[in-house]
Amino acid sequence: MRPQIHIPVRNNEDLMPATPYPGADSDAYSQTLELLNSDETEAAATLCRQLCESEPENAAAHRLMGVIAFQLGELEGAAGLLRRAVELDGALPGGQRDLAEVLAAKGDSEAAMRALDQAIEQDPGDAFAYRQRALLLHGADRFAEAEDACAQALSIAPGLTVAQSTMGLIKAQRGDVPRAAEYLMQARKSPKPPSDPGNLLIRCLAALGQSAEISALQPPATIAERHGEAVLLALFAWQTNQSEACRQLLEQARPLVALAAEAGEEAPPRQDLAETLERLLDWQAAHPEAYAGTVDQPLFHLGDQHCLPSAHLVAEIAGRRWLTICETIPGLKAWHLAKPSENFPRAAFQAAVQRLPEDAALLVSCGAVDCGLNTGIPAYVRANPDRDPMDLVDALVLAFVDRVLELTAPRGTKVIFQTPRASNAPEALVPHKDLILMKGVMQRFCQRLREATKARDLRLLDLNEATSDAQGRSKGHLYYDTDHLRPQAYLDAFAAGLR
Repeated sequence: MRPQIHIPVRNNEDLMPATPYPGADSDAYSQTLELLNSDETEAAATLCRQLCESEPENAAAHRLMGVIAFQLGELEGAAGLLRRAVELDGALPGGQRDLAEVLAAKGDSEAAMRALDQAIEQDPGDAFAYRQRALLLHGADRFAEAEDACAQALSIAPGLTVAQSTMGLIKAQRGDVPRAAEYLMQARKSPKPPSDPGNLLIRCLAALGQSAEISALQPPATIAERHGEAVLLALFAWQTNQSEACRQLLEQARPLVALAAEAGEEAPPRQDLAETLERLLDWQAAHPEAYAGTVDQPLFHLGDQHCLPSAHLVAEIAGRRWLTICETIPGLKAWHLAKPSENFPRAAFQAAVQRLPEDAALLVSCGAVDCGLNTGIPAYVRANPDRDPMDLVDALVLAFVDRVLELTAPRGTKVIFQTPRASNAPEALVPHKDLILMKGVMQRFCQRLREATKARDLRLLDLNEATSDAQGRSKGHLYYDTDHLRPQAYLDAFAAGLR
């Protein structure tokens, strides 16, 4: 299986200069392009390799061979061929830009940026070069500069789909979800839509509550992306209590895992979510009593995917019967809401809050992923050993609580905070130092959240306490695995009442 390399979708006519270039108008060159445009990459490689051998000074042929090698995942070979091409002709159209693309794929961002500088100096109208600059700047968290570069690309070529897709990514990262959706939708409508490995378009539309637009989407570019969208649609079906639709969508997604492997694609990234949904469907079918009965009022629940087990449960809390209505924001962390800069998860959270009825009761569960072994504060502290993890936790919890209240106050929302679940990591497999750090962070997070909610006269659902035994260890029977809770965990937490 070849390594999966991100290849921008572009018409290979881009490889043919507007002004005839020596060697680029030969029959062999044209035939190579035809094979490449027909996805016969191996045959194109064979023919182009022969052309390079017969014409060793042909810069255009070396450039084309470099592009083909890149598409075959041969990064070192591609870099060498493209360097040779620009050595043969420093003004070779597209040469520096293609070299930058390969260097970026190799992880050499500085060299890639230098090559792009040369590409743009040679051709200020090269929209692809500006788009590549946007990607590099985005990867360096220089989002404002990335947006400027992508805007430049689109000013040159308004219909450039990869630039539309990149602008959608940048807008989402900066928290402008409506504009992100617009750009991503434009790109998806292209005859050859660019790759969307994170299913960002459907996530944006979901954050905006645009279910009709989701239903009307044409299939994405790759098998893995089609699997991801099917699983996300199953997620939305589960959240809206359409169990049969959820199961059908998961059945549609299941064979795509094998098909992706056969096609040489990466494993579908949402298979873990698919397995979680299947487990929840099975639990719901086995425990219908947990989802039945009279209801006094809804309890809306926002959080990352760890809040899914709460969906549709009917539970008595403080003498009233509640129906839990769940909406997930994949990847939502406490720090997304706490940090001062705008970001996609916060924008999605705010949009979800705005869709709630006024004066609604809202359960907010964030924090579990902030305290995990390889995520959040523990991971940050291991990378920055000079930082005090407890100081970080204290600042995070206060900022998180304040920001949630700030975002929900205009709607009169009655907020209930939730502590993270207890860690169910297998202690025998976790290095002692890491285990101590993770447990310390988790304990401190829960302690500070309890204190912060009490000081503000807010209600708290203590899921950590409900999922821990007297010795502070996780109650294993409440978990499917290391990370995922059974619905029973929420029933136990509800039964314990609110602090």
